[in-house]
Amino acid sequence: MKYLTKYKDKIYHFYVCFSITCILSYISIILATSVALLAGLIKEIYDDRQPNNKFDFYDLTADVLGVVMAIFYLLTIV
Repeated sequence: MKYLTKYKDKIYHFYVCFSITCILSYISIILATSVALLAGLIKEIYDDRQPNNKFDFYDLTADVLGVVMAIFYLLTIV
């Protein structure tokens, strides 16, 4: 459980980008990918401007992994 607490933000990033990609893929996979990654980037820029916070490339990595896994899911399972 301690592991999940430590990386909770990364799990949220993964889950949100995965969900955005899956939901918007019914319109366009390019749109879905773009919106998911842009949302993650905007969140990191916002975090960077907050006191006692910073831009985190590991969060962006979680975003990309969420999108990649969603595309894999959509192409193989659905």
